[in-house]
Amino acid sequence: MQKRYVIYFICLAMLMATLSACGSAASPNGTATETPTQLAASPTPNAIKEENNVSDNTFSLVTFQVHQEEFEFLGIENVVTESSNFGLIWDNFFKLGGYDNIVPYAADDLDTNVWYTNDAGEKIFFQGRMVKNVDNVAKRYTLKKFPASDYLVLTHTWCSTFNEAQRKGIGFGHSHIDTVQLPDGYVRDESAAELERDICEAPEGSRIEWWLPIKRISE
Repeated sequence: MQKRYVIYFICLAMLMATLSACGSAASPNGTATETPTQLAASPTPNAIKEENNVSDNTFSLVTFQVHQEEFEFLGIENVVTESSNFGLIWDNFFKLGGYDNIVPYAADDLDTNVWYTNDAGEKIFFQGRMVKNVDNVAKRYTLKKFPASDYLVLTHTWCSTFNEAQRKGIGFGHSHIDTVQLPDGYVRDESAAELERDICEAPEGSRIEWWLPIKRISE
């Protein structure tokens, strides 16, 4: 598992530089309750319309809209800045137990990072997975509930391996958030968290998805 994240160390450091220049997502609404919520997993290609917006004939930007219901998230929170060492962050994550303390409660098999700004104005990099029915939170782990939101998912064409998806896809979707055309009638929702989801060796292949929160203009 740890080998999959070696490429993250450099790519995420580069991503932080662009994140600091963009709008920050607000803090989630409190901690999770004991009542589990119904989770919406990443949609399958057959359930969505994907659009290739940018292409170099071999690697394209793919976008689609999805609604994510309220969800619970279990993992390790990190306060990050432009100078954060993501190698140490991932090393610490696995030393504390990594996904082993999360998988028993996982709502799906997608490793996910949640990016948001807490009430103190700190940027949070939250490593973990969407979960349900959690009855035990390991030491140094955090369980939070995030509200429902609409998202524009920015990703890329399928890669044959997850290593290829990491090399090409980390930061790729995020790099287009300021130029991508939003769905008609929608604007970016600066109050919601952004998500980064890994699809690893699915039947269609592997890719990295960046979920940009959006909302209707009338909201």
